[in-house]
Amino acid sequence: MELAWGEDFTALAEVSKSVFARYSPLEDRSNNVLFADQVSQFAELGWLQLGDANGTDEDGATLGTIAAVFVEMGRALAETPLLDLTVARDAATLVGTATATELASRIGDGEAVVIPTFLTGNWGSAVAIDGGTASGRVLGVGFADRADSFLVHAVDIGESLLLHVDATDANVEPMPNVGGYPMFSVTLADVTVVDGRILARGADADRVIDRASQRGAVMRAAQVYGAGMRLLDTTVLYAKQRHQFGGAIGRFQAVQYLCTDIA
Repeated sequence: MELAWGEDFTALAEVSKSVFARYSPLEDRSNNVLFADQVSQFAELGWLQLGDANGTDEDGATLGTIAAVFVEMGRALAETPLLDLTVARDAATLVGTATATELASRIGDGEAVVIPTFLTGNWGSAVAIDGGTASGRVLGVGFADRADSFLVHAVDIGESLLLHVDATDANVEPMPNVGGYPMFSVTLADVTVVDGRILARGADADRVIDRASQRGAVMRAAQVYGAGMRLLDTTVLYAKQRHQFGGAIGRFQAVQYLCTDIA
């Protein structure tokens, strides 16, 4: 993967900053932008079609350029489905079949809200296929309550499958968390596995899931990087403005060390 900032990084970052200001709880805590409006705006901006997961589009934005969007999303602490939709679109693009390509196009156009439910760490259990039905539970899935469908990593006697499952076939439950992030568990119970639901299997499924997950991890890291920058800026500003014992607290080395740790 190309991890250096792309040449269009700065220009894209400026546009992203203005867009995410609308969604940021730091700007207006009463702000309540509809989920559908977010998806629609991302589609209009072309952000649901940024780059090429196959790495074959010479005219496409590099991962280093795409990172600009996610840095600014993190800086605004904005809760949006952009990362989830991007990973789903990447996975569908990597599959490359006519059915998957059509799905990727619908995601890119904002017509379909497809959320990946790939396992993260040790959260949840692998979705297992037994007797032609899929069952299992995946935890920590963002925006699952808004999904039209899910991309599911399932295992059938040691062989990986990438399934496309309608949201109506899954049970979605909220997972309350300190940050108030829209996080859910997604449970499949005896969902019939038919050919139309299988996008890829075996080595192809492993390749698609691994590559899409890796790209997603880089974009998530960019988001965390942006959040860290916002934390640093906010902390330094507070250290300059907060006065105690006759001056700004930023003059104390103990406070300076804490700011240095953030940096």
